[in-house]
Amino acid sequence: MISVIIPTLNEASLVESAILCAFSQKAVSEVIVVDGGSLDGTPKRARSASSVIASPPGRSIQMNVGARASRGDILVFLHADSKLPPTYTEEVLAATEDSDVVGGCAPVRFDHRGFLLNMYSRLSRLKPRIFHYGDGAVFVRRSVFDRLGGYRDMPLMEDLVMIRALNEAGRFALLKSPVTTSSRRFLAGGVAYTQIKNTVLVGLFLLGADPRHLKLFYPDKVR
Repeated sequence: MISVIIPTLNEASLVESAILCAFSQKAVSEVIVVDGGSLDGTPKRARSASSVIASPPGRSIQMNVGARASRGDILVFLHADSKLPPTYTEEVLAATEDSDVVGGCAPVRFDHRGFLLNMYSRLSRLKPRIFHYGDGAVFVRRSVFDRLGGYRDMPLMEDLVMIRALNEAGRFALLKSPVTTSSRRFLAGGVAYTQIKNTVLVGLFLLGADPRHLKLFYPDKVR
């Protein structure tokens, strides 16, 4: 049984399509939206979900809240601005037939084409974990998620930390079909500038920078 958890903050224009896409997947038993205090009516637009839960803001907090409320033995964490490919959960189920697989993610492609965005998409198809982030719809066995203590409570880089932990806990599966994710943040800030900024932030984090300081350069919502 698969539970899909969608953390939201002011995603009224996108959350319905994310829920519909999740429910269209094989073996998905529930879709849980965890809202971090939206002011644009996101919870009302998310009523087609199995449940809508209010939570303090913060993606890591919201995803942990959703995980605690869920019943599935496989958890999928989906960004509200991303859409799963039609075969996503089929690939997840096939991957988890291997008992060594603790979790994984999909590569990404953007809803807008361009040289740099296409290059980023190609990099996400490579094995090194540095190229994998939450926009690839991370999945994890519940038993492993619980053993790891869920997502670390941090304002930024929580997906990177979780993916690193999964790689250390067992085999991390990279699926074949890509998740389609929004390019809005890249387009709003400029593709080259945003990619350079993201690379610098990740590098600083890996060198030991405090995520609370890095968060100042990465706002929650692009309007």
